[in-house]
Amino acid sequence: MNKIKNKTSGSLGKNIYALRLTWKLKKKYVIHTIMSIFLGYFQWIFYSVFFVKFVINAIEQQLEFKRIMIAILGIGFITLLMNIYTTYVNCAVFPVLEIDMHKDLYKSLYKKAENVELECYENAEFYDKYTMAVDEAFQKVSSTIRFLSECVFGIIGGIITFWVIFQIDHFAMLFLISPIVGNILLGKIENKIFYEKYTDEILSKRQIAYVNRVMYIPDYAKEMRTSNIVHLLHDIYLNAVSDILRIARKYKNKLVVVGGCRYICSYTVIFEGLLIYIIYRTMISQSILLSELAVITSAMVTASYIWISVMSSMVDMNKNGILIGNIINFMNYKPKLPEDYEGIKPSKQVNSIEFCNVSFAYQENGPLVLNQVSFKIENINSVALVGFNGAGKSTIIKLMLRLYDPLSGEILVNGINIKKYNLQEYRKLFAVTFQDFSIMADTVKNNVLMGNHMPKEDQSVIDTLRKVGLLDEINKYPDGIEANVTKEFDSNGIVFSGGQSQKMIVARTLINKAPVKVYDEPSSALDPLAEQELFECILDQKNEGLNFFISHRLSSTKMADLIIVIEKETIAEIGTHNELMTKKGKYYNMFRKQAVNYFD
Repeated sequence: MNKIKNKTSGSLGKNIYALRLTWKLKKKYVIHTIMSIFLGYFQWIFYSVFFVKFVINAIEQQLEFKRIMIAILGIGFITLLMNIYTTYVNCAVFPVLEIDMHKDLYKSLYKKAENVELECYENAEFYDKYTMAVDEAFQKVSSTIRFLSECVFGIIGGIITFWVIFQIDHFAMLFLISPIVGNILLGKIENKIFYEKYTDEILSKRQIAYVNRVMYIPDYAKEMRTSNIVHLLHDIYLNAVSDILRIARKYKNKLVVVGGCRYICSYTVIFEGLLIYIIYRTMISQSILLSELAVITSAMVTASYIWISVMSSMVDMNKNGILIGNIINFMNYKPKLPEDYEGIKPSKQVNSIEFCNVSFAYQENGPLVLNQVSFKIENINSVALVGFNGAGKSTIIKLMLRLYDPLSGEILVNGINIKKYNLQEYRKLFAVTFQDFSIMADTVKNNVLMGNHMPKEDQSVIDTLRKVGLLDEINKYPDGIEANVTKEFDSNGIVFSGGQSQKMIVARTLINKAPVKVYDEPSSALDPLAEQELFECILDQKNEGLNFFISHRLSSTKMADLIIVIEKETIAEIGTHNELMTKKGKYYNMFRKQAVNYFD
């Protein structure tokens, strides 16, 4: 699989990427964030430096009390307006904008996730990158504008307070250099340690999240009460926690040393050092007036906090840039088989499907799952794939659906290599019942339609459920096809048995008007009579196109027009049931063994 490459180098570049993304998602959010941070710094500097200076000068110059009060009240009124705006933005504007931004951002991430090839989800490295990208992605992206604004306005405010201090005492400036240098140098080191720790922890955190998920979803409820799965989950959880503790111990000394040095540079030197120096100048050398002491002390506190805030924002921005890098890596990944792959539009009818010397392996340099497989399906209504577990039956389906591309050989549909087709339009040729299906926590109707729409869809859903033998069960519920499935969001929801769930999945495929319908083990949870009825229902759709199914129970495959037997990664036999039974080969032996079990 292609490696994910970061095309945006440097922390600043990554944060600018996030800023552009935020601007694209919601311009108002960017504007209001900048304005609110600007007003915060403006009030901070104004009151702690210029207002203090104004009051002291007014007292020293013995200005009229009335003039001082008018000025103070005017300033207070303007400040009140600023605070009203800030409160309104924080309480009324940001919550709404953040919801919209959150929705749009994750829509982009999920769209990208949907567009990458299926292989990516089976690759641990890629899945870790995807996890790190999605993990709190909104917080990472939205905080960028705050960090950048705090840096810009903080630097401007810091320069202003520097200038005020410089006018009173040139040497006092030296104390303010400490937090800048300390945070820049040590902050970079701290961020590197933090990211190494974050990367080491990601697998263990995924394991903890997995255990938490398993413990509260209903799929494992029965296993937890009838097996020792809880002990297994408990061991996984404890091992993951132990790994995180081990990683914490691994990095703790580095973080303590670097964090302690940062604290000394950021707080001790500037507060203790500068304060001692100013007091000395006032009391011992008497070279600074008490009024200047008041101004420089206030300016010093403001300047130090501003620069500490700026440095912290830079550190956070650097740290955030590292995390944003995961989002950039993920969004810049170029899939080998993108879901939006362009190409020619296929015909709405499928007249032939052909595999020509197709070989495939799931992993690069891994063992072949299919080796030089060739067959052609033409002018028939039903095909059955049979063979032992791991023979490659489901892999043929995945290749036919172009969830993967073969290592060699080609697959033709209507005589054209499927790589030439528009992928989304090509996939519309197929309706699939997967072996590892999922039932959604939604209505019966939506579980059948799966986002598709058609004329008179309610009646179509009812007719299809009747065909698969599930309508009577659903009609027991007052809401009928509008009843919720599973109890995840509805305590009165329908809980289907394994066989009923399979009938539901088959109904999804039957209602679809695709010319090729694929059923991968659609009846494994059904009893023989129910299975026979289901396959008769499936094969009764002969005029609607080609039915392609996999089944280990050969009593059902004998109804197919063509049977393909797969063994040892290749085609062992191909023909009708009668032809293969007459041949007395692989299929004959498999069928006889199953028949003997039934007779016994």
